Amino acid sequence: MKIQVEDLSPVRKKLSIEVEPEKVKEEWETVYRGVNKKVKMKGFRPGKVPRSLV
Repeated sequence: MKIQVEDLSPVRKKLSIEVEPEKVKEEWETVYRGVNKKVKMKGFRPGKVPRSLV
């Protein structure tokens, strides 16, 4: 992960963060699994809602 802070003025900063795609994908999968367990949608069993609908 790479983080850069740029001073725009004495009270304003610009924060740039680069994260590896693998880390983002891992976290996305974790969040999806957690949310999918709680989603209740008519026509689907709990935890079995397709990812495209969550």
